[in-house]
Amino acid sequence: NQIEDINVLGTALCAKQIKHLHVSGNRIEKFADVLKVLKNLVNLETVDFRSNPFTFLYYPKNSHMESIPSFLTLDTDFQKHLSDSVYVRRACYRASFITILSKNIKYLDGIRVSDHDRLKAKKILARVKNRVENTANKQNKKL
Repeated sequence: NQIEDINVLGTALCAKQIKHLHVSGNRIEKFADVLKVLKNLVNLETVDFRSNPFTFLYYPKNSHMESIPSFLTLDTDFQKHLSDSVYVRRACYRASFITILSKNIKYLDGIRVSDHDRLKAKKILARVKNRVENTANKQNKKL
């Protein structure tokens, strides 16, 4: 596939009925556009965005072509070698998607989403929000 713009999916009449969305290996670049579209796909159970430009750093190359058990082994090793900043970005990426899709999501990028993952996602995003607010407050005090 060569999909670059996912926005059309969000406006499709059948969008609310979509349960499985596999758009791995495409050319989707804008994380913000994907988040907007996902808000409309309220029944999603499985979504896979691996091997798109906005997820290249987060998963092993071409991992979307692996079987789930093989991918999970590859991914576990891959995560051990991520820089701290990429590891945090991946955690925020996954937390954002899990939070938006928390009602029904069962798999995100080939990885099972548990109730524990849902709670962890909320905590991650709350920490990020607090840090952003604290940074903004410090900058405002300097002005």
